[in-house]
Amino acid sequence: MKKLVLTRWLQASGKSTWAKSEVQNTNCVRYNKDTIRQIMHDGVYSKSNEKEVIAYERSSVSAEMAAGRPYIIVDNTHLWDGNVHVEFYRFLAKQYWYEFEIKDFDTP
Repeated sequence: MKKLVLTRWLQASGKSTWAKSEVQNTNCVRYNKDTIRQIMHDGVYSKSNEKEVIAYERSSVSAEMAAGRPYIIVDNTHLWDGNVHVEFYRFLAKQYWYEFEIKDFDTP
């Protein structure tokens, strides 16, 4: 079955390390707002920049799902937003018939 995994929780808790390892060891694709922000805005965070970063991430993940990519990781903290992003991706996974998993990392 196709699978979408969201990493979540504390900074420096191993989310990106785990996600990068999955990319190396499986046929998955990884989306990370820090990486997207670096590419789009030289790593500069601002509210207006973040709207663009989020829109890019969401549209990219949606396109991957529409194309049938079997394994997608969205590697971010997903804490500050009151679960808005989690619910967006949960809905998207349901729409494209993906298994949806949240992988919590709580050990810094």
